[in-house]
Amino acid sequence: MKITRRRILKSLLFSPLAAAIGKQAEAAKPQPNHCAARPLLLNRFAIAGFRFYDGPALVHRLRSGIASIHITAPGTGRVEQHGVTNVKESGRRQLKPGARLRLVREPDNRHDRFAVAIHLGKAKLGYVPRSDNKHISRLLRQGATLDCRVVEVDPGAVVYQMVKVEVVLTGRLNNPTSSCRS
Repeated sequence: MKITRRRILKSLLFSPLAAAIGKQAEAAKPQPNHCAARPLLLNRFAIAGFRFYDGPALVHRLRSGIASIHITAPGTGRVEQHGVTNVKESGRRQLKPGARLRLVREPDNRHDRFAVAIHLGKAKLGYVPRSDNKHISRLLRQGATLDCRVVEVDPGAVVYQMVKVEVVLTGRLNNPTSSCRS
């Protein structure tokens, strides 16, 4: 193709017109919904304070095949025994990769106002580590839908590394000031 003065002038004249037509066609296409709910991995971590709560006893008893566990009620010193069905139902079935855990904010915690406890049924396993808890606590306060799941259970590991979990943002915030509208 030979380059001539006429071709150069035509391309200069029609290129802004072609760009404007292209922008109009692009604007007519449906835009993706950035506010749609899609899972977003927030954090993956080992449970903080795991050795001070019910987790190690639960992992140890399940590993050794003992049918019941004893859990000391916090602050009371009272020991509760959970029987065979409770351990089988809430232990073996739930304390494995993929098990859902419950996150509970503790704004009145005297050590950390952003503390978020991690529970498996009635058993408290520990906390979200301090390095990761601010944004999780704030999201819970705003009504975000967070999903906490067990990623790894290793009874042979050091106590503070026995159970690793991940927290995923699964829905959008229930915040009226959000720029996304239903």
